[in-house]
Amino acid sequence: MEIFLRHRTGIAFYYSPHFDENVVVCNSYEDGKWGEEEIYELSPIEIGEPLQVTIFCSCHGYEVFVNGRQTHTYSHPYANLEEIDVLDIRQFTVNALNQEPPFINPVVPFSCMLKGGLQDGMIIVCGQVLPNADRFNVNLQHGSDVVVLQVNPRYQMLWVGPAYVVHNTQQNGKWGWDERKYETSFPRGQMFSLQILVTKESYKVTSTLLFYTCQWETLLGVQAPYSIRNVDRICVVGMVELSLVTFHYLAPNHAALPGCLTVPYKTIIHGGLQPGKSIIIQEVIIPQAKRVVFSLRHRTGIAFDYSLCFDENVVVCNSYEDGKWGNEEQSGLKLFERGKNFQVTICCSPDNYEVFVNGKPTHTYSHLFTNLEEIDVLEVSGDVQLGFVQS
Repeated sequence: MEIFLRHRTGIAFYYSPHFDENVVVCNSYEDGKWGEEEIYELSPIEIGEPLQVTIFCSCHGYEVFVNGRQTHTYSHPYANLEEIDVLDIRQFTVNALNQEPPFINPVVPFSCMLKGGLQDGMIIVCGQVLPNADRFNVNLQHGSDVVVLQVNPRYQMLWVGPAYVVHNTQQNGKWGWDERKYETSFPRGQMFSLQILVTKESYKVTSTLLFYTCQWETLLGVQAPYSIRNVDRICVVGMVELSLVTFHYLAPNHAALPGCLTVPYKTIIHGGLQPGKSIIIQEVIIPQAKRVVFSLRHRTGIAFDYSLCFDENVVVCNSYEDGKWGNEEQSGLKLFERGKNFQVTICCSPDNYEVFVNGKPTHTYSHLFTNLEEIDVLEVSGDVQLGFVQS
């Protein structure tokens, strides 16, 4: 078992029982190197016995209690306590996130086969409704004949009457009863993010436009044998442009929705990064913005630091390893403007990070830290208001 109290570029306190050696090791990692180990007896920690570890932060150090008994005291090597912002516990082997490759800027109509059928998890569809749209569909299907779930935004002609969203199912050539929602966040001409949380019992559909969110739940309307495991494709048709379609399976819902997003914002990337994983961020840059920063962090550094510098009109990409910053890679701000909303997608490939802004490729940054599964924190800071984050 390993316990880490981490800050942005290091480990303020490391606590690890070593059962083979019958000792507990305490240490810290600062400026690119480990400090001197402090070694204590393992007692009263025993294999197979209940364990409660309490770490109390005092003015002078960390006081460790095991099952209510004080066992260790470790002085603060890192004095900026307010910057220690991540608790990391490594104890069990966690199955990696099973994720289909993301589709960037796919052409509409779009159709994708789902290997092994649909699993518990989340489907994310991002794009922009065309200005003259009358409707578009997002379908979860079994073959071409059975629609297990249809999400269907519809618009009145000539801008008369409210837009609404229809949910429905189709089986044996017949549609079921429309389930209509008049609270829609799919306005014509606007970007949107549609999230479908899939469970065995229902689909929970969330649509986000900046800070306006609709959420509703629909029970499975198609009876067995057409369960979620029989859904074998997703289709998108109609008057819409897509920027991203991605799938996240066998993991909790890690989408952070409006109302809980304060800046600076930090979130754990469960299972760490891996090739094929994508991170989606929707934001509004404040009109007086000077700087906005996205950071992908691991235990001892920053694997990817993506910084928008508005006064200098540049984007800076860099990494922080072994206690020092690397060589900056600079390019123009391009699609970023003060006071405007945008969607940033960071896709992790085997060799690099690919950054898309509003669906358009803007930057590529090679992996300098290659243990991708150890990159487990996303941080957003600066002069920005967050609308939606999916990590």
